[in-house]
Amino acid sequence: MTQSDTLIASGHYIADIARSSEGATVSIQFLKAVDNTVNALSGLAQTLDGLDKLINTFLESLDNKAVVESQYIDPNDEAINATKKAALSLQAFLAKLLNKKSSIDKYNRLKGDHCESLHDAYDDAITAVASLAESLDEAPLKIIKHDLAAEPRNDAIFESVTDWIADLRR
Repeated sequence: MTQSDTLIASGHYIADIARSSEGATVSIQFLKAVDNTVNALSGLAQTLDGLDKLINTFLESLDNKAVVESQYIDPNDEAINATKKAALSLQAFLAKLLNKKSSIDKYNRLKGDHCESLHDAYDDAITAVASLAESLDEAPLKIIKHDLAAEPRNDAIFESVTDWIADLRR
């Protein structure tokens, strides 16, 4: 082998090492992206589970709260409107998560453990989002139930519908 052939072979060898190193770097970045996604979804699930527990504790307290006439929980429906809006946002987010989860198996670079980790993380996040959305859907009903019970009652017995209407207009 001539010195020129040795240099050419060495050049090819170095180029092969560079290509394989580049592939390893891309693989490491890819694995890091998968890990970051799993960690982000796990953090999201934990945060939403905590919020769900807080809301459910509040809803349970409403069931046990004594109703006092004219003492409303949400007299201007601000909490009701906010929880409805939040529930709708979570339902839209849930659709996005389901869509992203369905694409996991379609991505050919993901193999066994990667797919399983991502599926598990998406499942946990989806469960947390759905549970919180359900709790937020329940909140307005319990608030309205309480506030309706707190409405002042006139226990008067009316002799006619005309008397009843006259009382309502006062």
